[in-house]
Amino acid sequence: MEKARFFYAARSTMGVNFTYDSPCWYAYRFESAKARDAWVDEHEYKDSNRVAEAVSRKIAMKIIGFKTSSFADGIIFEADPADPFLCFRFR
Repeated sequence: MEKARFFYAARSTMGVNFTYDSPCWYAYRFESAKARDAWVDEHEYKDSNRVAEAVSRKIAMKIIGFKTSSFADGIIFEADPADPFLCFRFR
């Protein structure tokens, strides 16, 4: 069986100049690079402040680990399609 491949993005409430272990970061998982890239394109800037970017799985897990104390496979925030800034469940 083929292992699922996911793509990740992150958003910071304070801007991308903060380290990934800061509590201002949120991670999002997408099933395709195209969906992830479209989300980043739409949410990259808030006013003139850059707040979102594509990240690796390792960075996404670091962000989640800071919030959950867990690096178990599959634990990641999932973006709500109606409001991508709202993380409503773990996967």
